[in-house]
Amino acid sequence: MGWQNCMPAFTTIINNIYLFLIPVGVLIGMHTTDFREYSLTFIFYLIIVHAISGILNKIMFISESFTQIDGSVERMDEILRIPVLPEKNTSAVIQNYDIAFQDVSFSYETDSQVKALAHVSFLAPQGKVTAVVGPSGGGKSTIANLISRFYDVTDGSIKIGGVDIRDIPLDALMDKVNRTPRRQRTQLHLQGECQWHRTILRNNL
Repeated sequence: MGWQNCMPAFTTIINNIYLFLIPVGVLIGMHTTDFREYSLTFIFYLIIVHAISGILNKIMFISESFTQIDGSVERMDEILRIPVLPEKNTSAVIQNYDIAFQDVSFSYETDSQVKALAHVSFLAPQGKVTAVVGPSGGGKSTIANLISRFYDVTDGSIKIGGVDIRDIPLDALMDKVNRTPRRQRTQLHLQGECQWHRTILRNNL
């Protein structure tokens, strides 16, 4: 855990320092002999604490912004370092729109032993609804991303109409794989939900 995780606590303490400072000041003032001088000193510290807390809040806000920028730049560099997928110039003839996973294994990290999918095989026939269900992190979104060829499989193959998707140009593949209703296309519906201002029945159709 970095120090940034403590920033909400720091902000809360700084913004509410008076809840501690005023009672302590009153208790000390009850035992002072020169109340006038103590009052002036106490008022001075109340003013200076307010000014310092404002400066510290701005410093923490700027530090948090730089942390977010650093994380965003690191993520952009990570994306730019992703190698370009090899692409065929000519497209093979697709016989139908069946989707077949044949002993597919996949890992997001090339040198990682942890696999998002391991030896997955199934057939999604054309013209039928095939649902992939499972717990969070079970690989449902990974399957959809692999069909769209956002990544290449580590082992095995994915075929549409008997043709390995790696043998289909990306533009042609995107024309075959779509999330909107259209004839002669493979439709993918991911787990991201969208609720309309309609009845529960209409939202589930």
